[in-house]
Amino acid sequence: MKGIFGILIWILVAVLWITPVILGIYQARKKNRSAHWMWFGIHPFSGWIMYVILLVSKPLRVCPNCKEKLKINAKNCPYCEHTFEDYEPSVAPTKVRKKWVLPVIAGGAGLLVLVGMFFAVFQLVDGMFTNSEPYKIAMSAARENLTVQDQIGADFKKDGGISGQAKFSGAEGNAEMAVPIRGAKGTGVINIVAEEKGGKWVFTVLNLNHNGVFVDFLAK
Repeated sequence: MKGIFGILIWILVAVLWITPVILGIYQARKKNRSAHWMWFGIHPFSGWIMYVILLVSKPLRVCPNCKEKLKINAKNCPYCEHTFEDYEPSVAPTKVRKKWVLPVIAGGAGLLVLVGMFFAVFQLVDGMFTNSEPYKIAMSAARENLTVQDQIGADFKKDGGISGQAKFSGAEGNAEMAVPIRGAKGTGVINIVAEEKGGKWVFTVLNLNHNGVFVDFLAK
């Protein structure tokens, strides 16, 4: 599980990190702007910011004579005095807005897809934890514990995502989890540290942390 979890996280990070850089470079080349701005993509958050800036920036035109970059509505090149035959003194605002409708929608849809992927990965990993044998044994032990029933409530449920790691390989494995729970009387965290040998799970830590007070399920 730990290996799968790591792979999924790296895939998610790669998508969130690399996607804005690729989209930003595409927009820069499309608009004759410098793609060097996407060096800000070394940080994923700033990468998305630069992509949005390039997305809404007006394109530049390249002088065919001296290759300098000028404003899209330039009449003459100030560097070589080349005159553009297709000069337009103004660009209608409605036309500019229409050009950005599809890119903005596409960018928003892409961001929603990334958020959906993150949520899907979270659900997948959380499902792996909740379907594991250590989790089931721990939850069963907690429900049978009278102290848990008194402090948390007999009808408690998992409250949020599980943190930790787990690895399963045939009849061997290990698990280390922190399971937040919430009941009618309070909240707490079930701590699990266990190792599987020969198809049997042996717990070294199995307790409830309730407001800093630990209830040991292994104590006899």
